Amino acid sequence: IYTRNVQLFLLLFLLKLKKMKLYGPTSRSHRIAVTAKYCSIRLDYVPVTMGETNKTEEYLKMNPFGKVPMLVCDDANETAVFESNAICRYLCSVSGEMVYPKESGGAELRAKIDGFMDSFNQLDASGPGWLYPIIGIGKARGVAYDEINEERTKKTCRSFLTSLEQHLKKTMAEKRGAFLVPERGFTLADIVGASSCENLFLHLIPENEWNEEYPAVKFWLETVYALPEWLEAVGKMTCCQEPMRWEGEVKALKNLPIDQTENCSWSAAKVRNTFTTFFKSKHAHTIVPSSPVVPHDDPTLLFANAGMNQFKPIFLGTCDPKSPLYTLKRVTDSQKCIRAGGKHNDLDDVGKDTYHHTFFEMLGNWSFGDYFKEGAISMAWELLTEVYKIDPDRLYATYFGGEGIIT
Repeated sequence: IYTRNVQLFLLLFLLKLKKMKLYGPTSRSHRIAVTAKYCSIRLDYVPVTMGETNKTEEYLKMNPFGKVPMLVCDDANETAVFESNAICRYLCSVSGEMVYPKESGGAELRAKIDGFMDSFNQLDASGPGWLYPIIGIGKARGVAYDEINEERTKKTCRSFLTSLEQHLKKTMAEKRGAFLVPERGFTLADIVGASSCENLFLHLIPENEWNEEYPAVKFWLETVYALPEWLEAVGKMTCCQEPMRWEGEVKALKNLPIDQTENCSWSAAKVRNTFTTFFKSKHAHTIVPSSPVVPHDDPTLLFANAGMNQFKPIFLGTCDPKSPLYTLKRVTDSQKCIRAGGKHNDLDDVGKDTYHHTFFEMLGNWSFGDYFKEGAISMAWELLTEVYKIDPDRLYATYFGGEGIIT
């Protein structure tokens, strides 16, 4: 086990050192950037002047079609990989990233992921057939506004979104998750698909149409766009309010992704320390260290699976008066947990959404005979909105529906 762990550490360390060159960042580069984040591969972005850089003998030797984006690998031959989906597959293959599985027996699953990835090629027409003439991209190549072509493109895109809506609505109704390949959960198909929808989501289809015609697709997109890897690699995506239209002259592109680099600099240590410091300094809580993952004095548990485990003697009224726990009134902690069996078994849900894990840390604040729910709610709201700066509009409040006096 020790040898395997060392080998795994070395593999991860080497992957962190990988650095490849990506030529010609475009909107299709976003899927590559997000995939690279998942694969822990750093990219050096090399600007390309279309019509010049991509027409040089050196560039055409690497990519005979002169297209962007293009990835130059860090192998001895500096192999060039082009076509954005192929680049994404390559990044996953060299890193072992499980969003594109390569384990034994995974051929059928990969084929299904590939099928979804390739199907989104239909939305590529949203660029040259709809958006690009409006903002003047490709004018030198003869891309000009064509009303008939625009209507044809709109029909193609909306037909595709209708089919996608039916698929996702059925998947969600059957409670199999909110991703394209429900038997696997989140995959490379979701990254590529969400990337293909960017023009439509940001610039071309207004939010009210998404809500009325494609609510399941919108939910899926917002789920993918809210992932930390997406926010860090691309930015915050805001749904279109005023769709861009051709009005006789070229317009500037608006509603671009909002850089989230600063907001994505939250390491696990920073999240943890911010939480415990908030409750200690502002609300007089005592910081209690995490108990061992394997409890030393609780034969009922194989692993610690909740933050309350080490406080069970307090809840059960069996706490020894001589124990340090006995005097506690307000406590905050970050408990290391494993949920891989018993009542709280998350193994079946890992990979189907973005928040189930087998090993995690549970942040908590505790009151033993001190404040109650009203105080806890007030503190939590302050922490989330004022300290972590989470938009209140993205927070949902829940309550026990069996209490008749709560409306």
